[in-house]
Amino acid sequence: MDNDTSAIPVIKEGDLAAEENKGGKEYVPRSKYNDIKAELKKYQDNEEVLRIKKLEEEGEYSKIIKSSNEKIDNLQREVDEWNAYKIVEKESLLKQLPKESIETFKDTGLTTLRKVVALYNQGRDNKTMEFGSPSGRESDSMGYNTPQEAARAKINGEIDEKEFRKIFNYFKSKAHR
Repeated sequence: MDNDTSAIPVIKEGDLAAEENKGGKEYVPRSKYNDIKAELKKYQDNEEVLRIKKLEEEGEYSKIIKSSNEKIDNLQREVDEWNAYKIVEKESLLKQLPKESIETFKDTGLTTLRKVVALYNQGRDNKTMEFGSPSGRESDSMGYNTPQEAARAKINGEIDEKEFRKIFNYFKSKAHR
């Protein structure tokens, strides 16, 4: 293979460290880092294309096939590892939810499931939300600030008549104090 260095990006000493962060330490700005990373990727891809062309000219198709199969195997291993990670992560997240909610969220994607678990944990920590209750609220007022909010929730089907009466009576008793 030729050692053609014309495709290699030339990086001057001052290019990478020209800017400084607030701490005074030298660093590579994200944009320059990404640009250099893209140039390196182009160079590596170009180098691979040249290697394959050279092997084709020499009739070394078995080496090309072997190289491609190795890439496929490596990528398949990465895919398998990622899928195993997703399964373990999903099981871990589902265990953090109440048993009655697991069935509801078992087919949910990881990103959404992480958000649901975070909301559940936040509500549990603040003692303002319980997934098991139909309204997702607890206490005498069940988290409603006014009887009108509770009425809207009843109309929207978020709470039933019994819960609405409980909340309404709470506000009614509060008004007579």
